[in-house]
Amino acid sequence: MGEEVAYTKIYVNILKMRYIDLFDVTYDVDASVADKRILKLCLQPLVENAINHGLIEKEHDGHITISIQNQKGLLSIEVTDNGVGMSEEALQKLRERIYENAVIDGKQIGIKNVRQRIKLLYGEQYDIEIYSREGEGTRICFKVPML
Repeated sequence: MGEEVAYTKIYVNILKMRYIDLFDVTYDVDASVADKRILKLCLQPLVENAINHGLIEKEHDGHITISIQNQKGLLSIEVTDNGVGMSEEALQKLRERIYENAVIDGKQIGIKNVRQRIKLLYGEQYDIEIYSREGEGTRICFKVPML
């Protein structure tokens, strides 16, 4: 998990150079989870989504919070942004595209890929959850067993 956070920080720093003053990031990472195993590239696509779909359209004062916690033996990962968010209808359509078991079609490929890998490694009971409110932002989260 520590490596995954480190790679994500590098990615975020590159984007902060590209989008000067667009957003800040807060990392709320429980030190006890740094040595836990997690899928490679499970965090970065969620952060990328927050920037590309939530904050770029907002144009300023963007903020992302990355929270990684130990919750009763589960590794809890959340990426929350204060971006443009989406309507209930748009959120429902996104969920349908992400949760359907069809082949990845080029849309929402990052989230869908992370979701499919979570299911393959940890089992069908583990999944990504997406919450959003138009004008307020989006939160994507998942919990998996700690390894």
